[in-house]
Amino acid sequence: MDYDVIGDIHGHYDELCAMLDELGYEYRNGAFRHSHPDRMILFLGDFIDRGPGQLETVDAVRRMLDAGTALAVMGNHEHGAIGWFHRDPVDPARYLREHGSKNRGQHAAFLAAVGDDRPLHQELVGWMEGLPLFLDLPEVRCIHACWHPAHVDAVRDHVDDYGVLFEDALIDSFHKGHPLRETVDILIRGPEVDLPEGFGFHDHAGQHRTKSRVRWWVDGARTLRSGAITDYEAMPDLPDLPLSNDCVVDDDDPRPVFFGHYWFDGAPELVSPRRTCLDFSVAKESGVLCAYTWRGEPELTADHLTSVGRRQFGLTG
Repeated sequence: MDYDVIGDIHGHYDELCAMLDELGYEYRNGAFRHSHPDRMILFLGDFIDRGPGQLETVDAVRRMLDAGTALAVMGNHEHGAIGWFHRDPVDPARYLREHGSKNRGQHAAFLAAVGDDRPLHQELVGWMEGLPLFLDLPEVRCIHACWHPAHVDAVRDHVDDYGVLFEDALIDSFHKGHPLRETVDILIRGPEVDLPEGFGFHDHAGQHRTKSRVRWWVDGARTLRSGAITDYEAMPDLPDLPLSNDCVVDDDDPRPVFFGHYWFDGAPELVSPRRTCLDFSVAKESGVLCAYTWRGEPELTADHLTSVGRRQFGLTG
């Protein structure tokens, strides 16, 4: 089987259609399909929020999954949408995800798209609840943010045979202090490290951060200075402190790992011969939707990357 692995779409339906066309997929019999029966899409999650084609994107992905021409994993934005919709059964006065201004802003495009159509909102959230946390295929592995073997193993007792969280585990994944909250966060949001006192930076959304994501995919990135994803020029004196075990990933499995989530800038490139990110910020005007076509190679090669963007295709929104 050959796989076309596509990174975070975030409601950019036009770019998704352009990418599928570029990869040789056509819309036939109610879904996008490739002419070769042994070729399919693997989606890395984050289908919603930010872009203008929220419902169209979800519909296209759902149709492909139903037709058997694609598989997909849950992104942190789908997880967040579930928490936004459902009240906490432990405390029905609260939602699983806080309805504050920051969370509402992140989720605004999807909420605007579903509007007051409560049955549609419930249907789409129900579909998101059925997305697996990971794809553990014979040839490759896919996850939204971090394939951390210890945490993948820890969650296996809480998912079905397809990697979908059981209902009680899904609820627990929103409860602060619960072990499943930490595990699911690492898998779909990635490990983070506290920065020393006095250090901080502003992320792409302008939020001031005192925690940093880490380059878990880089072999040998075992210290704060080598592993933290920060603006190094703004923090040249970041100390070389050791990272915790949750931030260091030891993985001897030879199968490639594909992930998204990290909002990379610039032209798409491989970040590692065995583990690579395919999120190159399609929601930015200068960003692109990125894919990798895997044809059985044990080590990833840059010539298998494909990207499409609004500037390339004259798309807006």
